[in-house]
Amino acid sequence: MLPSLLSWAAAAPQVTTEIANEGPLRRRLVSDDADVVLLVASEQEGIVGPCGCSIEPLGGLDRMASVVRSMRRRTPNTPILTLNVGGLLASTSRDTDAAMVQASPFDGLLATAAERPGVEATPDLPWLSANLDFLPAFRTFSAGDHTVGVTGVTGPDAVAAVRRVLPQLAKVDLRVVLAHRVGTQVPELLALPGVDVVVEAGGFRARYGPYTDEDSVWVRSWQATPVLGELRLWLDEEGIERAVYRWVRLDAKLD
Repeated sequence: MLPSLLSWAAAAPQVTTEIANEGPLRRRLVSDDADVVLLVASEQEGIVGPCGCSIEPLGGLDRMASVVRSMRRRTPNTPILTLNVGGLLASTSRDTDAAMVQASPFDGLLATAAERPGVEATPDLPWLSANLDFLPAFRTFSAGDHTVGVTGVTGPDAVAAVRRVLPQLAKVDLRVVLAHRVGTQVPELLALPGVDVVVEAGGFRARYGPYTDEDSVWVRSWQATPVLGELRLWLDEEGIERAVYRWVRLDAKLD
């Protein structure tokens, strides 16, 4: 099912987008009264620095960490969670660069099956997966006046895996699903009772969405994160009232 086929109901959250790709870092940040901010990245594949592009190298964990620090300084009362939607490490390698571990700015990381050797070698990182039984299926976070539960899935059994986890997240205020290469299962994930946000990764190299399906929001993360996804959320008693998805370009002007 294509994203455009999702229903846009009257009760759906108000969703808008913003592009932040001009000027120094201070001009790309915003100050508002959002209840929770989710910063989403994915698919670094073991690369700590920017891409090797000859014209304009983009991305890099150091740049992302700089954005995170600046955001937290600028709006210290706004809860900010940093999430990786899979593919942080080089697939099938145990030789995880110590710099990758040290540079990781993430509060929660979805592990994929291909990363298992590296995941097992980095137990101090906040891995999660509803598919891999040696990891926590979810993590919960205090976010100001709210609690956020984050789970993550990969592969063909994503819907069944999230369905098993949701009862354990019944008491949190916001339920987030990180979905890596789940194909056409995203609309089914959005339809699961209790799912508020789905963040999808899967080799995407352009801006998509965001999309809404009744009371939930679906966004996508850029492959290798040349652009950082910033999902700002306003919550009410019913769930998400409003969402703004911002694309923050990670270029040399941020260095």
